[in-house]
Amino acid sequence: MQIIYFLQILLHTSWLLRLIQFIEIEALSHKSGVDVISKLINRHGKKMLWILDESTTIKNKSAKRTRNICKLGKQVAYKRILTGSPITKSPLDLYTQCEFLSPDLLGFTSYFTFRARYAVMQQIEMGGKQMLFPKYYTNLDELGEKLKLFSYRVQKKDCLD
Repeated sequence: MQIIYFLQILLHTSWLLRLIQFIEIEALSHKSGVDVISKLINRHGKKMLWILDESTTIKNKSAKRTRNICKLGKQVAYKRILTGSPITKSPLDLYTQCEFLSPDLLGFTSYFTFRARYAVMQQIEMGGKQMLFPKYYTNLDELGEKLKLFSYRVQKKDCLD
């Protein structure tokens, strides 16, 4: 309800609309998009609020877009993420989303330390290469408690009449 009220204020405040920029997240996969955002951040970063919708698009820590967004995000004063599905296939997908917000939120400075805490990995041979995959997840109650400290979840049943 507070978000809807905030958006109504934004829509009726025309001078404020000039300060709002909407950027397609795919733009941050390309140098031209990164350059545009970099200029915006250089101008307003200390006063800027970055709301990243569909935050599960930055779940892959090695993806170019994820690296670009996390790097740029370090220069922005205020950040929020939104998503309809916080955990897609794996709780490990949460790491980079939380890292974008603040590296301190989960209490890990390394993805590999985070992964060691919340997943038991197994090595599988695929195409002559050894690859690691989660065998099962562990300590999920602990992870859930950490998430509760800085996140807010609205379920469909709470929104529909």
